[in-house]
This record gives sequence, structure tokens and C-alpha cells, in this order.
Amino acid sequence: MAISFMCPACGAELVLSAARPGHSATCTSCGAGITVPADARQLTPGEARKAIGRQAPMDDEEYPPEILSCRFNFGAFLMTPIWLLLHRRYLAGGLLILLHAVTNIVGGMVPLLGLLRAALSIAASVYFGIKGYRIAWRDRGYYDAVEDVRRRERRWAILGIVIAAVFWTIQILVAV
Repeated sequence: MAISFMCPACGAELVLSAARPGHSATCTSCGAGITVPADARQLTPGEARKAIGRQAPMDDEEYPPEILSCRFNFGAFLMTPIWLLLHRRYLAGGLLILLHAVTNIVGGMVPLLGLLRAALSIAASVYFGIKGYRIAWRDRGYYDAVEDVRRRERRWAILGIVIAAVFWTIQILVAV
């Protein structure tokens, strides 16, 4: 996410690729420490490339170091379809739910579909577990700061662990 605004110290137009409104930054023209204004204009990738004079920000450049240091999102891993839907990833979440529904209906006739579903579900869970914090950070309207991302995603992880524990307990009780 590249943004553009005027430096309050020297008046130079700044284009920053890894800054968010309300966070501190350094003016690239005068070196003054400034706070990114709330009315900073978000640039499209094309505008950012033109203004920065190189490729638009690479994947890791648009994330603060605190988000990059978060390695695995257990909430996204344990509750993938629900987590995706509630993080506005409707297509991916809907496709996983559809995959489960179709394989439950047809799975009795074609046992190989159960294995396919398991493989795809595990792959999706691991992928979103690895990328979960970055996906959550991109939900700009949902999270305000890095601490907010960590706090809310920790709640997702606790909820996922509780639901998994309840599910496994029921499975054990039914099997006995």
C-alpha cells in the first residue's frame, strides 16, 4: 500500500510504500520525523510505480516488521473456511465449504474423493496458517494497528483450539 502526502516540515510531496496513517515515518526529503496524516492518499499500483520510479512495493515491503515476524496463524489453520469468510475472502472460504459439501454427498460412491478433500483441506489450512497474519493485515478496515492484529488473531487461535478440543472430545466419546 503506497500513500502520498505533503511533509509538514518542508512541504515536499512524499510517497511511502510501507506507511499507514497515524504511524510515524521519516521524510525522505528533509529527514524530519513526522506522523503520517489521516488524509494521506492511497495510490494505485500504477501510480506507485510511476511515483517511486521502480516496481510497486514487493510483497514483504507493504507489511510492518512486526507482521513479518509473526510466523504461523493457528486461527487460520484450525478454522480455515470460517476464518476466510470472516476475513472477507469469500471465494476461497466458499470453495472450501463447497468442496466439503460435495465430497460428503458424493464421497460414499467415490472413496478417492475423501482423500482428495483431505489433501486439499490440509494444503489450504497450512497455506492460510502461514499467510494468515499478512492476509489479516491487508484487511485495513478490520484492524487498526499491529497490536490489534495480534490480539484479534490470538482470539481466533484460542477459539480454534477450543472448537478442535470439543470436536475431538465428542469424536472420542462417540467412538467409545
